[in-house]
Amino acid sequence: MKTLKKSLAVFLAVVCLISAFSVTSFAATKYKSYDGKYGLMIPVKSNYKTQCKSYSIKQDKGSLTFKFDSKGYEENVYFGFTIYSDEERQNIIINKNGAFPTVDSKGSLTIDFSKLESGTYYGLTFTYIQKKGDLIIDKDSIYQFEINLNKIANVTPKIIEAQALYSGNYLKWKKVTYADFYRVYRKQEGSDYEIIADVTKREYTDKTAVRGEKYIYTIRAFDEDCYSKRNKNGVDLIYLAPPKFADLPETLEDNKIKISWEAVKGAQKYRVYRKTEDAKKYTRLATVGADILEYTDKSSKKDGETYIYAVKAVNGTNAGVLSPKNKITLFGVKKPTASCIGETVTVKWDIIENATDYKLFKKNADGQWDLVCSGAETFEYVDADVSTGNKYNYSLVVEKDGQYSSFDTKGITVYCLAEPKITSIKSGVDNSVYLKWDKIAGATKYNIYRESPFEDYKLIGTTSKTSFYDKTEKDSNYFYTYYVEAANEYGEGVSGNNMRMHLYMKAPELVSLKWDSGNVIKWKRVAGATSYVIMRRTPSGDFKIIAEVEDVLSYKDKTAKKSSKYYYTVAAMNGKYQGSYESGLRVN
Repeated sequence: MKTLKKSLAVFLAVVCLISAFSVTSFAATKYKSYDGKYGLMIPVKSNYKTQCKSYSIKQDKGSLTFKFDSKGYEENVYFGFTIYSDEERQNIIINKNGAFPTVDSKGSLTIDFSKLESGTYYGLTFTYIQKKGDLIIDKDSIYQFEINLNKIANVTPKIIEAQALYSGNYLKWKKVTYADFYRVYRKQEGSDYEIIADVTKREYTDKTAVRGEKYIYTIRAFDEDCYSKRNKNGVDLIYLAPPKFADLPETLEDNKIKISWEAVKGAQKYRVYRKTEDAKKYTRLATVGADILEYTDKSSKKDGETYIYAVKAVNGTNAGVLSPKNKITLFGVKKPTASCIGETVTVKWDIIENATDYKLFKKNADGQWDLVCSGAETFEYVDADVSTGNKYNYSLVVEKDGQYSSFDTKGITVYCLAEPKITSIKSGVDNSVYLKWDKIAGATKYNIYRESPFEDYKLIGTTSKTSFYDKTEKDSNYFYTYYVEAANEYGEGVSGNNMRMHLYMKAPELVSLKWDSGNVIKWKRVAGATSYVIMRRTPSGDFKIIAEVEDVLSYKDKTAKKSSKYYYTVAAMNGKYQGSYESGLRVN
């Protein structure tokens, strides 16, 4: 508190200033002690019970109210109120005067400081009377005082952002009106706050923070020598280091990508993020515990797409910064080829330029993919762990330039089909050849191949049945060799045995067909024949062998019904070879 002295010089200065606002003109100025008879201005704020020499205003829109305390009343009584910015009371910033209220009135004057900055101001109030042309100031009414204005005293700066960056712990807070600068405080648990910086901006990065350490921060605003409150609890922040990847991403089965990273001091968990190269933002994939340092991305992916992974360490509400990018580009490769011969599958693939590794996977009985082959100079794999009647899936992943090809979840499928065995081969009508073979498990179709003296083996037909008629034109003077290959939607199996057919025996000429306690058919002898097979069919059916005879040229079918219609034909036989036969004769 300063001791304020009344002085004539001050009064004269005041009088000079007041004269400009006087209600009536006056010839001279006088001073007289009236013991406050004509009134005083008294502060009425609740925390100012009596007049004092210093007033402290701690609020944004501060004001000070004075009431008029009038002990008597005369006409032409006035008040004056002046606020100065300097202690010498030379620079006026607020100046008011007016007629003093009557004794019975409840007049008051409120001075608003909302447009002033924080600081110390100097005030002066007094009462004066105008009589007979003179301006007389009541010496006992002159009152000098100080006003200490702190417009940010009741404000507490609020930190709105706190996060660990690569460069340090970053803080940002809300703006405090009237603040000239901000003071940043820091402490660790069990210690006191210490000042670490004064800044004019509303943000600060603590570059002295130690990674893995927990700090508590708070902010105080300053308006010249006045200052705000500060949050004593502050904001916790742990300077978490960005996780460091342990290795490049690894492509697994089903296009899965595995990433791994090193532990971060202070981390309680980790957040895993992913984005494509042209995406602006990361998508969070998962959050894992502090003891887990790897993650496998099982979501769907595309060939040719580049995927970028990042990891962030987290401790409570504190999250560190993202790790450096760890990206992988999935490029497509040509499917390998596979074939099964017997109980052995051979998988082959093309050489890819700059490839550093080839990984071949095989799907197991549980539907999972097992790595069965790996190597930079490996371009073929022979799998002996197979059996006929089963299908097998293989998928190839190639490493090149530190990246992996996409994983083909379907892969290639090969079915180990057994070898079809031809059980019979016979000549048919008009030099046709009829083949029959065993049914093969897993086969949905069969390919029939034929070799002749005029051409190598050639595909002549495909059927889903286990028999086939070769009705193409042939020369009865030559041998024809056949084999059958089983196949399905996954590919072709291996061929089975082959059988030869010689068409040198022509079809027997049928002589007659009549009823004699059975249908009796007769034919002419065929050179080279050692036996004959008799075949019968109904009008809508196929020929079926009903008998084989030797050294005779007739046959009675005692199983035939007299009223039924039948067709009969005969083919010559020589051991296992059967000659061709005619379309047959009809009876009834």
